[in-house]
Amino acid sequence: MILGGVESVSSLPPVLQLGIVGFLGAFSALSVAARCWPRLGRRVWDPEKEPDSFDHLAAYTLVPVILFLAALATVFAGWKRDRPLLDGMSPPVWLALDGLILSLGLMTLSQVLKRRMDLSDGRKLSSWIPLVLFLVGLGLMMVSGQRLHRLL
Repeated sequence: MILGGVESVSSLPPVLQLGIVGFLGAFSALSVAARCWPRLGRRVWDPEKEPDSFDHLAAYTLVPVILFLAALATVFAGWKRDRPLLDGMSPPVWLALDGLILSLGLMTLSQVLKRRMDLSDGRKLSSWIPLVLFLVGLGLMMVSGQRLHRLL
């Protein structure tokens, strides 16, 4: 399996293929919706990162949409109707996936808290919570991703 290549998506169990396409599709839909409706865009995009620039448009909208379309085409072209949806999924694989999902949740929570908390005073313990959550989520993602790579 080549990580990052077309072969890696089509060789995964069908339920993971659908999960990847679903995640990319949801992210792409949210990104396009945030571009179309400025009120939603103010809630989604961080104004400090200049959401009106072409770099931001390319990184957060165009590239995810292209990845979504490529993944969708890959899954569609390689789909085997006779293969069971949960083929290749064992309890250790599910456990590694749970770790990945939890890590994404922790990293998302850290970004939400970062927007809502006063982080200017580094002496306060509460100002470190978003950073700690992000680092724990990142570490969990690395461990779960390596475990999932070994299992598949």
